[in-house]
Amino acid sequence: MVKPVRGTCDIEPVGKQAITAELAMTLPASVPVGTPVRARDIKLKVVFPAETVQALKDKQIATVEGILGIQLKGNDKQFPSRGPLAKTALPETGPLTVEVPLKSTVEVSTPQPGQGRLHGRST
Repeated sequence: MVKPVRGTCDIEPVGKQAITAELAMTLPASVPVGTPVRARDIKLKVVFPAETVQALKDKQIATVEGILGIQLKGNDKQFPSRGPLAKTALPETGPLTVEVPLKSTVEVSTPQPGQGRLHGRST
């Protein structure tokens, strides 16, 4: 499953910035009722637009690093999935695209038959 995500990141020292991302993960096609589900192989690809890159460069910043993540919600239960962004050089021009593997140890319950849904927002 690959899902596009739009959100904002609070990036010091340039403040809130609009970002786009793609969330990819593996989920089972189906499970018996009562079997908990945990997403596997979670990856988050984030695109920082050229304007954000330039704003960072205007502040004399040449690299970024930190934690990237997304807040997932399933069956009214929220759980974070996060991963480290290694020190990454800003490009000379244009957007910066990074991809990080995420970890989550939370399982979503399946208390009744039917289709399950996961919802996400950037963190």
